[in-house]
Amino acid sequence: MTTKREIKSWGYERGKMVAETIDLIKENEQLIPTRNTAFFTQFLEINLDEALEAELNARQFSPFELIAKDLNNLTGLKSYEPWEVYEEGVLQAIEHVLVQRLQQELN
Repeated sequence: MTTKREIKSWGYERGKMVAETIDLIKENEQLIPTRNTAFFTQFLEINLDEALEAELNARQFSPFELIAKDLNNLTGLKSYEPWEVYEEGVLQAIEHVLVQRLQQELN
């Protein structure tokens, strides 16, 4: 039986893959060395939107239909919404990876 933790890990792995491979958007490159909090927030917002859009677009291609089938089959059988748990994992991974990537840019 598929657990909530497994579903979240499916989303986390997919979100991680997307966030690691997208090109980062830096609206104002000269702010990077300043470690400016406003830049950090702006960087996360812009790139989070881009990564989430990339992840949604990637759902059109294989092997996502296998994940979608599993999530759809679990819907209504659980006390939670499998798609919400999956998307929670995607979001957590993207945020985590983007923070790591920004920290690398700052060092």
